[in-house]
Amino acid sequence: GAGGGGELDDDDHDDDDDDDDKAEESFESCKRRLLAKPQLTDRVLLKTRDTGRTVPAKRADLASRAALFSFDELCGSNVGAADYLALAGAFHTIFLDNVPVMDATDLDRARRFITLVDALYDADCVLVVRAEAPPQHLFVPDKTHSSASSSSSFVKARRDEAFAFDRTASRLIEMGSSEYLRRSKKQRDPLAIDVLQRDDVDVDQLFRSLDVDGSGYLDEDELAAFLADVSELRRGHRNVPDAEVQAALLQLDTNGDGFVDLTELRQYLAQRDELMSLLG
Repeated sequence: GAGGGGELDDDDHDDDDDDDDKAEESFESCKRRLLAKPQLTDRVLLKTRDTGRTVPAKRADLASRAALFSFDELCGSNVGAADYLALAGAFHTIFLDNVPVMDATDLDRARRFITLVDALYDADCVLVVRAEAPPQHLFVPDKTHSSASSSSSFVKARRDEAFAFDRTASRLIEMGSSEYLRRSKKQRDPLAIDVLQRDDVDVDQLFRSLDVDGSGYLDEDELAAFLADVSELRRGHRNVPDAEVQAALLQLDTNGDGFVDLTELRQYLAQRDELMSLLG
């Protein structure tokens, strides 16, 4: 079920249009509730730990550490476990749209989907899914093939995949539960805006929460997300003009390389009592 930002699905009823409308409403309401920027206009380039392969997130909300992907983006092409681990490490919440019902002709996509869910589950990520069917009906091993017309190896692969998908369906259902969502919030690092509201701001923790791509420095997009948090706390809105972002970058970027590293953020905060002085 939809629940608190977990798994969503279209019910398999005769009134499909009504079900589609409900799923659309639930998916969009989760975006409004969980995201600082529901339009997801940020872009992030992540890198895998093993080979440094680039993993693009074209629709992201840096402040909320969230990103939106279509099923085809993550499961319909040459994407693997290392890519999913990079996503799970960077984002607290993943929105996954247009998940189809898979059958025996979709073993590659089904395997990628299983690997994706495992990576997000193990990292305590929140997963919001808009799918063609409930979790237990997303893989139909005998939809297009009969055992009599298939080779023994194909039948075994189909049976193994169905068994693996049963576990994935259970995980999807669990990921929509209140207990899982509470655990996810407890296990994941806090968002920057939560760190900023503490009496004693932990600068190292703040920097980690801002450095979404794990590069070791803040680029302009990450700095802009940070300033939007500061603006929300100081001014009651998240609108930060580009001129203010550039002005803050000039204040923070003491070595002039176009980025803000942890040392520069520490130095700035050591000289000022108020983070809010970054704006105006």
